[in-house]
Amino acid sequence: MSLKSFKFCSLSSVGQGGGAFQRSTRNGVFEDRAGQPRARRPLVPVLAALTVCLGASSAPAMGQELVADGGFEGAVWGGCPNACTTSCGFSINPWTRIGGSIMTDLLLNNPPSQCTIPNNPAGGTYFVSLQGSVCCGCNNNGGVRQAVATVQGETYTLSADLYLDEWDAIDVSCAGASIQFDASNTPTMQWTRVTWTFVAGAAADLSLNSVGIVDTPVFCISADYCHIDNISLVEFVPPPPAPCPADLNADGVVDAVDLAALLGAWGECR
Repeated sequence: MSLKSFKFCSLSSVGQGGGAFQRSTRNGVFEDRAGQPRARRPLVPVLAALTVCLGASSAPAMGQELVADGGFEGAVWGGCPNACTTSCGFSINPWTRIGGSIMTDLLLNNPPSQCTIPNNPAGGTYFVSLQGSVCCGCNNNGGVRQAVATVQGETYTLSADLYLDEWDAIDVSCAGASIQFDASNTPTMQWTRVTWTFVAGAAADLSLNSVGIVDTPVFCISADYCHIDNISLVEFVPPPPAPCPADLNADGVVDAVDLAALLGAWGECR
């Protein structure tokens, strides 16, 4: 707030109902222009505002989206091995598939009735499984990767829809930072929106990899689901401070400096 935009009026120059006052020292009271006395108005309402501002801040803002096609809607369906899922002949540009051709699957959201696929209620045509479905006894842990334009030292927030079972684990790495989502921190057998905020390092890529967990059943080395969808990465923008009208010099504290500014602007309103 700038003092140039307004003028503080002295208590002797502001009357109730818009009436104007003139100063008077007679008996410690103010008189209006008709000479009628009025009681002195206290300074308490003005000084009460000169306190530290403790109002709550608004929610953090979010910057530009850095992930391209986080919902895999630009994928090209391959059509094998069945009408429910494809492990071969499909692309998910601009994502790169990590691992062999059977280590990631492209799945239909709202597939034919014979398919046993957990639809993502967020909608869309496709989502990706990081645990290939062709061979249960094989280690089919796969992943996806995409280059992202992060800046070292800046803070980012990643969000994604995940569907895990009790044996699934997904390692998320971005710009040198990483986190693992598994049954210890994510609900299983349901779609869950997860969020992770981190400080970027030097590496400028994002990857999501199925890593399973060590105590999976003997027959299936890794998990059965490990689905991902609607991946988002945005710069974290701290929320602005709560408005504080009494902080006249906008330094975050209401103190003697603000009081001095108040008194320095004291005078008749013109």
